[in-house]
This record gives sequence, structure tokens and C-alpha cells, in this order.
Amino acid sequence: MINNNGKGRYCQKWSIFQSSTDYSNTGITTEITGSCSCKVVNSTNINNPFCQSWDCKKIQTSSYSNSDYDLSNTIYTINKLTTSNCVCDLAASNGKYCDKWTCFSYFSDDNNIIIRQNKNFICIKPNNDNSSCYTWEGDSDVIGNYFELDLCKCTNDSCNEWNCFEKKVYYFYPNNLWFLFSSFIGNPIYYLFILQQWSKVKRFLFGFFFCSGLL
Repeated sequence: MINNNGKGRYCQKWSIFQSSTDYSNTGITTEITGSCSCKVVNSTNINNPFCQSWDCKKIQTSSYSNSDYDLSNTIYTINKLTTSNCVCDLAASNGKYCDKWTCFSYFSDDNNIIIRQNKNFICIKPNNDNSSCYTWEGDSDVIGNYFELDLCKCTNDSCNEWNCFEKKVYYFYPNNLWFLFSSFIGNPIYYLFILQQWSKVKRFLFGFFFCSGLL
């Protein structure tokens, strides 16, 4: 839902669809559906207000088969709820859109323990008339042994639809003695191996987002 009252345009409500395959757990597929709603509007620039704060609710459905132990190839399904609150931290210099924002998400892990995840986003490219963000990227804090990287881009200049790619990156913790050994022998190949392991990506999450209508 895009507000269009003669004083600019901003999305008031949007829908979410995401899907992925987790390569660290072969056979697990994930689909996420949900919606977000703008809660607070920034009207500092009366001709071009934008959403200052918004909430999201998503349902994550993961499906997998335990074929190594279950000869019936039964498909198991797990549903999880994620709630998020996002707040604009810094407006663009022209006051027409948010340039930096933070999202706080809450979900339960496999042991039903509530986890909080923080993600920081920054706009890296505005649209053609500098009235809204066109491309943005984000990164999360570390949860357990991984963190997430996001890259999002509008599909048109009005940005009533956009796509996001999320990568889950697992940490690699080498033994410090190996670093000392490598420094002693001066072998650059070892460092290349460490960097490759450190940045190994285990999951790609593709997301499609669209405004639900025009006001």
C-alpha cells in the first residue's frame, strides 16, 4: 500500500515471499511468507514523507526428509514465527527517504529459545530522481556460528516491488598455532585457504517484496 496524498509516496504495507535451500543441511528447503506495516511516518520534508518505523511478521516453513534413517522418505515440516521492528537511524541528506536503518528480529531456535537478531542496513543507491532508495545492503550480528548478508534492489523506479538476496555465512575458527606456523614459514597459500573457509557461504535466500496497493 503506497501513500500518495500529493505530498510524496511511501509504502504503508508490503508483502513478503522468500525461499531458500540450506546447503549446510542437504535437503532442507525454506519458504517465508509475511507482511510489514508502517507505524511511524517521518514528515520532516512535507513534500516527501517516508516511513520512519515499521513492523513485520513472517512465518518460516522448513521442509526436510531424514532419508538416512527413515526409509519411508517422510517429509517433515517445521513452522516458526519471526517478528521484527525496524527503525530509521538516519535520513538521506535531502530528507526524502531513509539512508540507514536497523531491524530487530525475534524468533525461536530448535530448542525453543527466543533469539534476538540485529541487522543494519544502508542505502547504496537512490532512484533516478533521488526520492527514494533504489538499492540497499545489510548485515546481521553473529548468531551462534554464522552471520547474514543482504542485498536488495527495486524492480522499478517507483520501488513498489523489490528483490532481496540473503547469504548465510558460517565462521571458520582456525587454531591460532596454525597462524604462527604459517607466519614462520611465510606460506601465502595457507592464508588463501583460511580466507576461503572464512567466507564460505552455506545458504542463499531469495526474497520478493511488493506493496499491496495504492492509497
